This record gives sequence, C-alpha cells and structure tokens, in this order.
Amino acid sequence: MIEKQDNMDVETRLSGGAIVITPLVNEITHNNNRGFLNAVKDSLIDHSGDAVIDMSNIQIIDSVSLGSLVAALKYVRSRGGEMFIAGAAPAILQLFDMLNFRSIFKIYDNVENIP
Repeated sequence: MIEKQDNMDVETRLSGGAIVITPLVNEITHNNNRGFLNAVKDSLIDHSGDAVIDMSNIQIIDSVSLGSLVAALKYVRSRGGEMFIAGAAPAILQLFDMLNFRSIFKIYDNVENIP
C-alpha cells in the first residue's frame, strides 16, 4: 500500500516580485497531491504576492492533482496574488488544452517568459 504524503520537497526563489515554487519530484499524483498543496501554502506564508508553479520537473499529473492546482490558484488569489504555471511538459500542456485550463491559468513556456 502506498501512503499518501502530506509534504513535498520544493525549491523556492523570488523572481520579479513573484515567488517561484519548483516541486522536486517528477510527478504529482493522488499519492502526493496533498503534499503539493501544503508546499504551495507553506511557501506563501511570508509572501502575499504572485506565485509561479515551475513544472519543469513534472512529467506526470493525474486528475486529482489538477484539482490541487485549482485549489492552489484559489489560495493564491485569496491572498491578493495571481498564479502562473511555467515549464510544463508537452504532454501536460496538451492535457491543459483539452481541459481548457488556459482560460483559468496563465501558462508560460518558462519562468523567464513571465512578464
């Protein structure tokens, strides 16, 4: 039995006034999506501005975790910020397009392209 993880290792840094959160895993699934959301919230404890989820390490994301992305977006907006997604793999971008996530999220090729 695989145990669900409440924590996820992430790297954080500031870029242009936004906090960039980079998960240090290659997948976000039902096993670690709670850890992902907790990591986003923990990263924003001392930051009330914009957040960037750098997905450059992520190769797999499941449907449960897509909900966690939406929950993270709502959390960031509740604190007065905006959330961006950067560096998503082509397969994940294709999934975002199928689900019309570009109408919900601001998605960029990489962190450096975010205005």
